[in-house]
Amino acid sequence: MDIPITNQLDSALNKNVVMLFLNDRNELDKQILDIFSFVSKKGFIPLYVTSSIPAVSINAMLRNIGLPKYRIIDTITNSLYNGSKDDTENAIFVDSPADLTRLSMSIDNVLKENKDVFVFIDSITAFLIYNPEDEILRFIHYTSSVVRENNHKVFFVVLSNAGISSAFIDKIRSFIDYEMRL
Repeated sequence: MDIPITNQLDSALNKNVVMLFLNDRNELDKQILDIFSFVSKKGFIPLYVTSSIPAVSINAMLRNIGLPKYRIIDTITNSLYNGSKDDTENAIFVDSPADLTRLSMSIDNVLKENKDVFVFIDSITAFLIYNPEDEILRFIHYTSSVVRENNHKVFFVVLSNAGISSAFIDKIRSFIDYEMRL
């Protein structure tokens, strides 16, 4: 990882709620392992909340970098992959990316069970496929509040080229402490 990204991550970890802008999915795929390694070395337990990649794939990816402890909340396996849950001991499964109530409860449970959690929500862009904007805003507001109350960290990923309106981004900004671009 180069110095500017490390500096950005260091600055971002001084805040509770971060919006991470990426130009495209490939950029996230290139950076995710560095991000998770970095936050783990800083003493955080990474929690990967996914709406697009099955837990089995994330588990293999994170295991390859030797993370000592991490969790995954998978909202896609049950709805798209008929529940194939092999090799997913670190995963919690939510039935669908549209079930934001169950997702919020699952995040709450992980936060209550662990100290210093780094929640990585991949991605707001994908969750918008399954949920109306107002529900996503409520989810972001609730998650931001819970994270701040317990002094955890959350990164909301937004893929910039995915057609999200600037008006919606402006609404999200009211809940964000820091913006980061990779």
